[in-house]
Amino acid sequence: MKYIFIFSLILFAFLGYQSLRIYRLSRISLALVKHTHPFSYTPARPNSNALFIGDSLAVGVGARSEDKTIAGYFSHDHPQAKIINLAVSGSKINDGLLVMQSLVSTEPEIHFNVIIIQLGANDIVQMSPLTNTKQLLEALLLLARAHADRVIFLTAGDVGHAPIFLPPVSWFYSYRSRQFFRAFEEVAVAARVTYVDLYYAGSRDPFSKNTTFYYATDQFHVTGDAYKFWYKRIALTGI
Repeated sequence: MKYIFIFSLILFAFLGYQSLRIYRLSRISLALVKHTHPFSYTPARPNSNALFIGDSLAVGVGARSEDKTIAGYFSHDHPQAKIINLAVSGSKINDGLLVMQSLVSTEPEIHFNVIIIQLGANDIVQMSPLTNTKQLLEALLLLARAHADRVIFLTAGDVGHAPIFLPPVSWFYSYRSRQFFRAFEEVAVAARVTYVDLYYAGSRDPFSKNTTFYYATDQFHVTGDAYKFWYKRIALTGI
């Protein structure tokens, strides 16, 4: 009985600590989201156009400035490209599909040189069913493909590696990350879309080796250095 009582005290203390910690980091996260806006750009004489659809990672939450985001780094390499960024923090794959459907319904003939889609992290964290998520992603990628010369899809690294999550929650999200990333790649390949794999298993993950360098102050979103790291992976595909 004594050991059960001690274990209960430790458990309640841990849960209390975690609740306060998550609350504090969530407040920081909300502030970051509030003060971050997606990077868009229209040069005087554009020679191409690019569309970005996604969640807070496509917005660039956690970066110190808009140009230190994936869209910002893309613009640096393609200064004459018109960039339309319709990313919205908190978006899931279904939200991305709605954005694409709305865009096409307004301008049925719209066409882009490239569409870059970064979604899926919120589906993992917010417990979206895998089967339904795959169906929504397939619809999104096929619709995007019909309106672009090229479509690139990516999500994030292992969500469970974000410092905001402690074991056993981190283990659970790592498990879901593996499940979802495998499914995402299958859908992208079947849709003939370029899939950029940002997943690193366990100790191979450079983000988990240097969390202060790659993760923002809310310990969930990432820094401009992380976005640069991801953009280099995208650039390897030949954009």
